[in-house]
Amino acid sequence: MAMTFQHMDGKMLHLNDTLQKSDGEAAAGISLRPMGFADILDTTFSLYRNRFRLFLCISAVYFFSHIVLSTFTHWIISFCELVLPFLCYAALTFASAQAYLGKHITARVAFNQVKYRFWRFIGSSLLYWIVVVFLSVSIIGIPFAIYFLTRWSFYIQAAMVEKPSATNTLKRSSELVKGAWWRVFGIIIAIWLIYFMIDVILITSATLIFASSGIASEVDLWEIIRQTLWEPHVQLEGILHLLHAIQTAISALTMPITAIGFTLLYFDLRIRKEGFDIEIMLAREEM
Repeated sequence: MAMTFQHMDGKMLHLNDTLQKSDGEAAAGISLRPMGFADILDTTFSLYRNRFRLFLCISAVYFFSHIVLSTFTHWIISFCELVLPFLCYAALTFASAQAYLGKHITARVAFNQVKYRFWRFIGSSLLYWIVVVFLSVSIIGIPFAIYFLTRWSFYIQAAMVEKPSATNTLKRSSELVKGAWWRVFGIIIAIWLIYFMIDVILITSATLIFASSGIASEVDLWEIIRQTLWEPHVQLEGILHLLHAIQTAISALTMPITAIGFTLLYFDLRIRKEGFDIEIMLAREEM
């Protein structure tokens, strides 16, 4: 199974290398400046469109790996399925940062960066979720969980773009959000809502087309909708495996939206609070 997983990843990363060699597009050319929500949203989709091949290959690794892993039931495989989206999200985050800075990279480079920063990233994630889950177990703790969810929203960006330790990624995110909590909270909620609406609309549309096409005539429409919206992780049987693959493909395609949006907001905070745009311009002049 491990050989199959590695072989699948290797094929997709090789595909991305081939595509990047033929990709003659210039860098996104987006100026480094403070952005409002409309600017962040517009730039998110611009970056996704301009670097679609890069994001597609990273998402494809998630899709094919998830499909392969979902055929096994061992607890180790279940753990890998749990960790896999975070690793792909980290790769998308690094790719988003490099794309925003006008640099051309490949999916292989993005995943290599995840490998180099693996323990820092995993340590940050464990601390993040332990605190959030602990606070979420009671009604009184939920507002505090929301507070820290927002305050630590950029620990992945800190881990993938900068070089702090595992604990310092959370501190670094807190420093960036300090004094702008409500603005950050509003924008990340808006990004998640847009991502969720696109994802649900596409998946629901695909499900209805699938159900009405006659391919799944032996499966009740309500059963398809129930497993799609409310029980997406139940054991699928028969034709529902194909539907599950379609839904996973759609989710893989929409995954970059949040990674790019959060990364742009991360850079926006650095520009506003640290003059990151000036720092970059000075570095370019020195070159």
